[in-house]
Amino acid sequence: MGIVRAHARFAALALTSALAVWSGVALAQSVYPSGPVRIVVGWPPGQTTDIVARVVAEQLSREVGQQFVVENKPGAAGIIGTEFVKNAKPDGYTLSINSTGPMAINPGLYKQLPYDPVKDFAAVGMIVKVPIYLAVNKDVPANNFAEFVTYVKANPGKLAYGSGGNGTTAQLATEMLKGLTGMDLNHIPYKGNPAAMTDLIGGRVVAMFDSAPSVIPRLKAGQIKVLGIAALSRSANEPDIPTIAEQGVPGFEAMTWIGLFAPAGTPRPIVDRLNAALNKVVLSPALSNTLEKAGAEPAQTTPDEFAATLKKEVASWGKVIRDANIKLD
Repeated sequence: MGIVRAHARFAALALTSALAVWSGVALAQSVYPSGPVRIVVGWPPGQTTDIVARVVAEQLSREVGQQFVVENKPGAAGIIGTEFVKNAKPDGYTLSINSTGPMAINPGLYKQLPYDPVKDFAAVGMIVKVPIYLAVNKDVPANNFAEFVTYVKANPGKLAYGSGGNGTTAQLATEMLKGLTGMDLNHIPYKGNPAAMTDLIGGRVVAMFDSAPSVIPRLKAGQIKVLGIAALSRSANEPDIPTIAEQGVPGFEAMTWIGLFAPAGTPRPIVDRLNAALNKVVLSPALSNTLEKAGAEPAQTTPDEFAATLKKEVASWGKVIRDANIKLD
């Protein structure tokens, strides 16, 4: 009987200890955050992701009553900052505000990428979507997307499109469109979209994808034409510009986004707490004003919805990269 009692006492102590640990974890999660939270951005100050991150950090600080501080760790196409967060303790105090390139495109471009965006991160929520528009030189004999396809097919291999560089969303969107329509366009990569836009206006390239802040003022100035938006629905900011999908390419969508991530293993109550706060912040006037200037649109998702979007985009961009044989390493 002594042995039985000893085992019973040991089991009771073990259960008490486990409950204490669980209660401590639950308590820590229930009061999260109890101190400052670091948001890592893999780009330098002033870049779009950084600008959005700073507004979000300020609004989250007000929403939850603790400081959210942006820390820039730029380099290697966002890889350095992304890997840093991957290796951080999954306690909700080191987060990543990240974008399409590092999280959805890089897996297809780099064979030795030091992180897996799906396995190594907990998707908290999308913050914004940034639609891109197909712009063409003003002298191109096309006033809609169907006419542009006809024009390109009448000049196979003779025309070129521009982008801000190899592996950018603008290049991949065009390559996707080429695959869906059979257009034969050469690619000229530039060191950034502004240089590509200069040559689009000058006529060295006939087309390129770019975001609203670059495209819309030049459209209104009569410097370029805009034939469509690479989204499934028209932009609320530019409702007169049709989607490419409605002009004969059903389902065509290619846009960039910015979202909030935590390291994999972050407790779900913390992820849910962050998501609830983020979805309030997304609709705040301060962020809305910033988004309007950047040509972006607010996005609200659950963690599961955002995780599903990420998984889908890793697969779809990876296919585009393989089909176009795009390589960076």
